[in-house]
Amino acid sequence: MDERLVPDDHVAVAVDTLALLASASRLRIVHALLHESPLAVSELAELGNLSLSATSQHLNRMRRAGVLKATKDGVNVRYELADRHFARLADAAFWYAEHVAESARHDGRGRRQPAPFDAAYTSSPS
Repeated sequence: MDERLVPDDHVAVAVDTLALLASASRLRIVHALLHESPLAVSELAELGNLSLSATSQHLNRMRRAGVLKATKDGVNVRYELADRHFARLADAAFWYAEHVAESARHDGRGRRQPAPFDAAYTSSPS
């Protein structure tokens, strides 16, 4: 196999993972969990400006995907990020968003400046 080609199973996992992050509500939940954890559904709903029902649905989807861990705390269920690689990916997305916003401020016209890659992509596990 040509080592320049990404295996289909890697592409499928990447697509599924990025789909989890492709929601403003889930990103707000993940952001909260990156900064404080574990948190109850009600806390996450408040931080994400979501209903309890919507928050629970998002949490269940991420839990089923294996990126969240749920722990019973009396009558409450508290959530935390369960996968450090997912946490790093989400953190990188927020870093990139901050970079884009900063670039737009420096451009003076509010347009995003293209950013060169800092390092080449590698598929080696870290």
